[in-house]
Amino acid sequence: MPLNEKQSELIDAYQSLVKKEGYPDWAVKNRKTNGYINPSIPYIGEKYFTKKRKIAIYAMAESLTYYLNSNDENPLLESDDAWNRHGVSFTHWLASPQEGRHFFPDVHIQPINSGGLLCAAAFILYKMGWDFNSIGEPKDFLSELVVAHYGKFSCREKTSKDYARNWKLLRPSLPYLEKDLNVLQPDVLIFVGTIFRHKQVAKQIRSLLPNSTIFPIYQFAPRIIHGHLLAEFNERAGGLEKELADKFPLLSKWTNKMKGYNMTGIYRFYAHLESVINSASVGGKEQTSAELKPSLPSPTTTASVGGKEQTSAELKPSLPSPTTAISSP
Repeated sequence: MPLNEKQSELIDAYQSLVKKEGYPDWAVKNRKTNGYINPSIPYIGEKYFTKKRKIAIYAMAESLTYYLNSNDENPLLESDDAWNRHGVSFTHWLASPQEGRHFFPDVHIQPINSGGLLCAAAFILYKMGWDFNSIGEPKDFLSELVVAHYGKFSCREKTSKDYARNWKLLRPSLPYLEKDLNVLQPDVLIFVGTIFRHKQVAKQIRSLLPNSTIFPIYQFAPRIIHGHLLAEFNERAGGLEKELADKFPLLSKWTNKMKGYNMTGIYRFYAHLESVINSASVGGKEQTSAELKPSLPSPTTTASVGGKEQTSAELKPSLPSPTTAISSP
């Protein structure tokens, strides 16, 4: 599939950055060239720039342990396709026989492939009172979004590494995030809370998106979904399951299509998202989601202190306003 103007612009920017900054020495190497795996631009949905409210979703970082643990050739990572591997992966998924392919599209971003972050975005639309009835199937919804990893480089380790708290590992990706946001200018940014807590990241996002709504959230990962961090939402999870079955059956259907996750855990995650929305702050003044709805996108709205693993009760009183610096981890 030929690149569109924005994809080409970002690839050019990424290639210039690589020439200027080089690759981190801990990044995964390209077995075919003995260089490094190139960073990938975001997947950009074909309808993204036509939407009144542009939504971008950022997952944490790409795990390439499957590549490290295999000796097979991998054109997606070893060729120039790597610069746009999220888009190329989606094209391959779309071209595959419909019978037998995964329900959720493959964009080489695990929490999108699993459906978790797509469902999270749909849930946020629903709770904010935005138009969720036109979402259609997952591939149709994806065509309206940007999805990406913050971490543009994967660690050269044969076990998956969570580096969200390690600034040494996060720093090389910050210039790429700047390029992304300058070109894409999302009105709504759903972002990994742990990474957003780094003051350098929060400062850059706020400076580049002064009129955008930002939702820093927990990662959609098994250790979160099945762990103790969401236990406080057990009671609300049951109520949300019934609510969505009645008012948003499409999301209820999508949720049931997710594989490998405990259903109660997923609805607890939705309850976490609800608490993030309900504790949103605009310019330092806490507002309810009902107050936010008429004015979205609002002046740099930060929905939670994403980063330190906290309960919603701990989050609410300490939410940063756009002018409040977040302390370093």
